[in-house]
Amino acid sequence: MEEHPPGRGLVSAVFLAGCASYGAATLGRDRLDFTAAVANSWKQQTLLNIVKLRYADTPMFVDIGQMVAGYQLQTALTAGGTVFPSGAAANFFNFLLGGTYIDRPTVTYVPLTGSSFIRTLMTPIPPIRLMNLIESGYRADLLIPVAVQSVNGLSNGRGGGRGRLPDPEFVQVAAPPQLTIQAN
Repeated sequence: MEEHPPGRGLVSAVFLAGCASYGAATLGRDRLDFTAAVANSWKQQTLLNIVKLRYADTPMFVDIGQMVAGYQLQTALTAGGTVFPSGAAANFFNFLLGGTYIDRPTVTYVPLTGSSFIRTLMTPIPPIRLMNLIESGYRADLLIPVAVQSVNGLSNGRGGGRGRLPDPEFVQVAAPPQLTIQAN
């Protein structure tokens, strides 16, 4: 049976760790985290632009052009020693082991312009998106008056040159307490 010096397995593991793939192991977790972050960002951007439009401010949409998650694992192993020839002092050896793990996502943002901007701006907000915002915790009595123009023929108020007050029935429809949805 051949004897191996102690620590040989440790040294092999350190060198092989640099060859391992970590991206595949984190794919499921990272994909869900990035998806949640993008969804929350879109909700906030949509709500901000709804308010901007309500108060005749210029909306601005920024899309995510690309997301790249980069992972890097670096290992280092250093060994050195000094042997005293006189024999008076014991042999002195040192051993250093180090590692670094880097998770570096890169996100590219692209402002929406041209036909993409017009399509985003002119497309009505689907009711399901408003309900998603309400479920996320935004107050219905604040969101509906700035996001909805009319409900069953009841008109919301308008600002600008053709300004007018909302129909009194619209105010009642837009702000009842039962519109507050609680997430389970």
